[in-house]
Amino acid sequence: MTATWRLVRLALRRDRIVLVVWVVAIAGLAWGTVQSYVSLTQTEADRIAAAALVASNPLSRVFDGPASGPSVGAMSMNDGYKILGILTALMAAQAVVRHSRRDEETGRAELVGSAVVGRRAPLAAAVVVALTACVAVGVGVALAVGATGVGWTGAWAGGMAVAGAGWVFAGIAAVASQVFGTSRGANGAAAGALGAAFVLRAIGDLTGHVAPGGLSVVSAWPSWLSPLGWGQQVRPYFLDRWWIAGLFAGTTLLLVLVAAALRGRRDLGTGMVGAPHGPARAPAGLLSTTGMTWRLQRGVLLVWVDELHWAKLCFERSPAGERMVVSVVTRGTSDDANGEVVDGDSVWLRVSRVGRMFAFHASTDGRSWRFARAFTLDGDEPARIGFEAQSPVGDGCEVAFDNLHFERRTLGDLRDGR
Repeated sequence: MTATWRLVRLALRRDRIVLVVWVVAIAGLAWGTVQSYVSLTQTEADRIAAAALVASNPLSRVFDGPASGPSVGAMSMNDGYKILGILTALMAAQAVVRHSRRDEETGRAELVGSAVVGRRAPLAAAVVVALTACVAVGVGVALAVGATGVGWTGAWAGGMAVAGAGWVFAGIAAVASQVFGTSRGANGAAAGALGAAFVLRAIGDLTGHVAPGGLSVVSAWPSWLSPLGWGQQVRPYFLDRWWIAGLFAGTTLLLVLVAAALRGRRDLGTGMVGAPHGPARAPAGLLSTTGMTWRLQRGVLLVWVDELHWAKLCFERSPAGERMVVSVVTRGTSDDANGEVVDGDSVWLRVSRVGRMFAFHASTDGRSWRFARAFTLDGDEPARIGFEAQSPVGDGCEVAFDNLHFERRTLGDLRDGR
């Protein structure tokens, strides 16, 4: 997996703000949860009454998890885990999808792949970044909880439980990014798995039984089918089941190996499951010649090698009537990628080349350029640049091209266009 660690550094640089916000927010939430229990249950009688209520109340068992005794640490970690675990899982899943499937959608992966990079390196880097972020969350949660004075052993067990859930869902997102051809599909699959995990955990805790003494709950077997259930079963400040860390790590490793195997069986930009087809019926606005003409008229900046190798950057109207930038790259088969929506009736389009790589950019003011995509074009002929006014349906259209410039200079960064 050549260049994996370079991609890890790049991803950490890209996410240096968003991941720090996640870590600080989740750790702060853990601290606030413990502090609320410290202030609300100041006497032993208060703590016993609260634990008995959670153990006996079905709704509390569904939403808060299995009661684990009357200590402040146990009650606060039991109550807070549902949010801490879910947020960490979302953070991890989104990080993996963002640096794997999303990069393939935007063309970043193709740009990176033009260098000396291993086939599975982007996926490995995405997983490493997500797992590292989960460890940071776990450490942050442990420090925040332990700093409240409720004890350190349970605090570290709670941090492990939170980080472990994130690890498993990073693995789930890694698999989903290989199966589905879009980041929306991969994120949706990970979110669906998270919902299923919550439901399984809730069923297991609801159908469990109250232990003798009435202050704790023994969960039923469905809880052990859920990564969120595993986190709850760590039982910080009550049982401190450290061996569950092995369950988290083993499951994550298995999922990552499955994702790596799937990555070797698909092409860049595709998924094991094909992208969904468009609607079977056209919107009412496209059912007339006028509507279809309005939709398909466009101005085009064209890169042409031959009939099977070409690309174009277009300014056109979407099916919803929005003016937007759209790009198409053809290497035997054409794709179609929607870009940004433009508020106006004109836009600047630009194509750049660095070595074998081409890049499309668009701008609304001619100064600040937005990256559309990067790509390569094979073929035996040299690439040519041109313009096109396109109107596949109707009598034609008129497109005005102005402010034409050609510059012999090398871009420092294909993505920002400078």
